[in-house]
Amino acid sequence: MIKAYGYIFYFVSTSLSRFHAAEYQDEDEPISEGSVQGSIDIMTGIHATAKEVGLAATSERIMRVAKRLRERITPSQYKIEIKYLSETLEDELKTKGFLYIPDNSVGYYENKHLFGRAVAKAFPLARFDIQEAGSALACGRYTATVFHLMCAAEHALRALANDRRVTLTTKAGTPFPTQMATWEDVLRALETEIVKVSNWPKSKGDVKVQALQFYNSAIEELRAIKDGWRNPVMHARTHYLKEDAEQVMAHVQRLMKGLSTRITETTRTPRVWTKAQLR
Repeated sequence: MIKAYGYIFYFVSTSLSRFHAAEYQDEDEPISEGSVQGSIDIMTGIHATAKEVGLAATSERIMRVAKRLRERITPSQYKIEIKYLSETLEDELKTKGFLYIPDNSVGYYENKHLFGRAVAKAFPLARFDIQEAGSALACGRYTATVFHLMCAAEHALRALANDRRVTLTTKAGTPFPTQMATWEDVLRALETEIVKVSNWPKSKGDVKVQALQFYNSAIEELRAIKDGWRNPVMHARTHYLKEDAEQVMAHVQRLMKGLSTRITETTRTPRVWTKAQLR
């Protein structure tokens, strides 16, 4: 996982500057025990950060400085060690690349509830791809954003198929799991099931109206997602810009939020709705 180190490196640089500029009453007398312990505590924090980001030479140099401090070196000797440590850190940082995320994109990065808690609860299998879509968008990887959104939308498609008891078979009549079927096969089967909803008796009244609104809007959204973005990105036919990725995210978010109001990956509505489904 990528982490933000901006503040930490600011702390490191200011700490090293403070050590180097510190004034001591006697430059040739050993540093006091209190100053030694305080410096070692700060060095320990710097060492952990340096080790985490792969600054091996800096980590080793910090350990050397800490060892020298315990030997009760003089301020003059300490400043020389700090000078070498600062130079090592500067040289090693030149070999590393760090990612900057603009303020208006920070909220997308590593966001476990990018589409809201209701969606995360309803579609746990989609959580990874939703979070990765947000992180990719924050990092400027817009085609990757669309790819992960298509994976998230597929979980929604399968959940909807489960809700409508979709069953698929091969040409030979053998049962075929929806998890292995194409989007087109699942959508066609879903459309057949929605026709059955339209044939519910008129006595169903508002129940039928709400059911048709729910299923038809979901099918339309899934059709748009499939033809507009899913097929092109999955078959490497195109790449996407920020505006594209944001548009796709809005579509998938709307779809999954809508579905989460009535179904989940493990729960479904009755085959024929009752008044209990009325909103």
